[in-house]
Amino acid sequence: MRRIIPRTSGLIAAVLAVTVIGLGCATTSKDEEPADTPAASDTDSEFQAREESPPVQAKVVETAKLSLDTAYFAFDVYALDPVARSVARANGEQIKSAGARILLEGNCDERGSEEYNFALGERRANSVKSYLTDLGVPASKIRTVSYGETNPAAEGNNESAWRYNRRVDFKVTR
Repeated sequence: MRRIIPRTSGLIAAVLAVTVIGLGCATTSKDEEPADTPAASDTDSEFQAREESPPVQAKVVETAKLSLDTAYFAFDVYALDPVARSVARANGEQIKSAGARILLEGNCDERGSEEYNFALGERRANSVKSYLTDLGVPASKIRTVSYGETNPAAEGNNESAWRYNRRVDFKVTR
């Protein structure tokens, strides 16, 4: 036997849907204006300027994705050679445009005493910092640290490993 469903069930469903949608919408009285709508005294151009204003600079820095390369050094050297200057220049342009804060990490290979390598790593990091500030990166946005020989990028006791350990790494910080 066929069951007959009254046509009113479809009407009830439609009324319920409209009611639920209506409850989800916010209403305001004439005395209250939502915070993001212009007041009666605002002109269209002022409202448009508020709507089109760029995001806060701090948000840009937090979301900026920088691709910073490592600067490498010759044995027992902290001065930047032409290749290291080129790397630092490219990194500096990104840092300036993003307004980023960075940490320069000075590193050395395992040859030399621990004290000597910490000092050499510091000189390398400071050499890069000096170059970046000459390019216009604010010194207040740059910190330096030396890891000496304690943070090798490559393991091994030969020149093919050591050349990757004599470096300054660029790290974005907050």
